[in-house]
Amino acid sequence: MAVLGFFADHRRTEDERWTNMLSAIAAQLGPVLARKRAEDELARQAVELARSNAELKLFAELTAHELHQPLHGVVHFLSQALDHSADHSALIESALSSARRLQESIESLLRYASVGKPAREPVDVDEVVDQAVADLMLELSAAGAALDRHPLPRVDGDPSQLRAVFHNLIANAIRYRASQRLRIEIGAEGDVLYVRDNGRGIDPRDHERIFELFRRAGSAGDVDGVGIGLALSRKIVEAHDGELWLESVPGNGATFFLRLPVA
Repeated sequence: MAVLGFFADHRRTEDERWTNMLSAIAAQLGPVLARKRAEDELARQAVELARSNAELKLFAELTAHELHQPLHGVVHFLSQALDHSADHSALIESALSSARRLQESIESLLRYASVGKPAREPVDVDEVVDQAVADLMLELSAAGAALDRHPLPRVDGDPSQLRAVFHNLIANAIRYRASQRLRIEIGAEGDVLYVRDNGRGIDPRDHERIFELFRRAGSAGDVDGVGIGLALSRKIVEAHDGELWLESVPGNGATFFLRLPVA
């Protein structure tokens, strides 16, 4: 809807010809404005479709590349196992290892693809972290980790999705720990939550790269992983209209910050 206004510097007497002229102008401008709005909307939709298609193409290419390597490993080792002179147990174990990696990649991709608009409800983040810690208790105990907890604010979001975020951040701290005893601190600074560790740290050149699908830090070569956890975490946080970023330098641990809508 549009409003067309005309103003004069003095009061005019009622004039039917003037009224008819204004009505004719409005009748001509109305369809023009409507057509312009329709064209703008079509252009916006075209841009959105092109962006969506580009993202889908990139997702498909990355997925095909990531899944090809473990699948090739399964085929290779099983083919070798057909040779009766080969050590079947070692080859089958290698094939199983590749199959497990393939399974992990597929399950992670399904989780990533299934992230939609989150449910919105008041969430006790302390309870969410409790659940994530309980899920990882065996790994935390095996690493001899010390966990330092501080009170966390209530936020507006989806508890199951936020649980996945904290699970990924804590699991990464365990996975990329350094030689000294692992220490993980979880707390909040105002409306910003954080997960801090004393692990290997991350080169600043990798700070954005590690949030991309199948991308990992340059120092992660000796650690198993498929490079989806942080991409999934950022996707969840951004679906909550929030932000996820980090501060880190090699050798001095890493701190992941989350800004989420406060309940």
